[in-house]
Amino acid sequence: MAMAADVVSASLLSNLIIQLYQSPNFSFVTMILGALFIFIAFLIVHLLEKTYQKEKAIVLNDKGGKTIMAVSVIEDLVKKSVENLLDLKEIKSKIMLRKKGIKIISKVTLFSTANIPQITDEIQKIIKEQVEKSLAIKEGIIVEIYVSKVVEKSEREKIKEERETARQITIGR
Repeated sequence: MAMAADVVSASLLSNLIIQLYQSPNFSFVTMILGALFIFIAFLIVHLLEKTYQKEKAIVLNDKGGKTIMAVSVIEDLVKKSVENLLDLKEIKSKIMLRKKGIKIISKVTLFSTANIPQITDEIQKIIKEQVEKSLAIKEGIIVEIYVSKVVEKSEREKIKEERETARQITIGR
């Protein structure tokens, strides 16, 4: 680029390359630069793969024709299906499309008062049932739950839980 802009002459550039090549540190610098370029290439491939995964879609064929649904719809569906569980603070899901179905990996944050085996089993059942019902798929849905954190409830969350419990008691009467 410098030669094309007439900032550097061809002879000056060739002298610079010769001096670099004869330098005792040339091999080391070249190795470091090569490793850096390889790292950048892997980083770009990873980012492109992540973008491609987000753009994937599910194709549903029914009597009326073909329906194409973005994977993010399933992520939203999963989040909304379990948002009312009192022992669940947060859920983030990753949807993986496979030849024989859908794999849903949900990373959850639970409150410390939760019975972990019970709540994770309940989350799995709710997600599976909701996805089966919404997509009209009976087989091939695998739900995995990864508990990433256990946290204390804030005062706001305790008040919300008390109100929800009182509402359920009122409805139950």
